[in-house]
Amino acid sequence: MGGDVERYRTFAAVRVNQLDSEDTSLRRWLLLVRLGSWPLQLVSIVFPVAAGSFSISGFANDATLVPLFSFVGAAAVALHRGLNCDAYQSALKRTTQAVRSIIEDYECIAALADEKVADALKKAEARLHELRATSNDVPPRRRQSLRNLGGVIARPAPTA
Repeated sequence: MGGDVERYRTFAAVRVNQLDSEDTSLRRWLLLVRLGSWPLQLVSIVFPVAAGSFSISGFANDATLVPLFSFVGAAAVALHRGLNCDAYQSALKRTTQAVRSIIEDYECIAALADEKVADALKKAEARLHELRATSNDVPPRRRQSLRNLGGVIARPAPTA
């Protein structure tokens, strides 16, 4: 039993390293999504407000300035919604938090009494499995993966 417990603890330490790497990757993606989302949100607010201000103040003697600003603001809104930035950002946040929590579960295994190690490892593995099964649940990404899966599955030949 003692050899198994040490093997379980070693496995948990390896899992911690793997999940730390995954957590770093997820945090980078979250940063990229945030960096892409903020300018789109800012442009979608500032440009229409500026267009309205130009229109009201009569500052825009050039007839193309107000429509141009309105169009750029609307394009930013459409791009932000089309890319579904908010859904990706919230899914990445949830996944990052879940990974950190699972890492803590694996780290705690080192401090547990020998008789509790196997059960704790099973629970941590179950949580990790559940995360892996549900982490791809961002709507556009999931739709695309289902479409790709539909193209891969062989359809039965029609019978005469």
